Amino acid sequence: MAKIKIDLEDNGQDVLWMLCDEHGTVVDAGPYQSAVWTGHTIPIWDSELMRVGEPCPINLGMIRQSFLKHNIKKVQTIKD
Repeated sequence: MAKIKIDLEDNGQDVLWMLCDEHGTVVDAGPYQSAVWTGHTIPIWDSELMRVGEPCPINLGMIRQSFLKHNIKKVQTIKD
């Protein structure tokens, strides 16, 4: 299955990219904090929320939808 890679603008944070499965579940992140972000979901199917240059939306579990402080730099599909 193809994966979706979301690159974030670099503002000095530890996570610069997230890799999601076809359901939007984060399966890897880097270069650091993979364990912090893995398992959370990003609404990759929602084109209104997933806009380059806008804050990255994320669902952190039981709390409501939230946004990272970092804007989306690029979204790309990576084929297995």
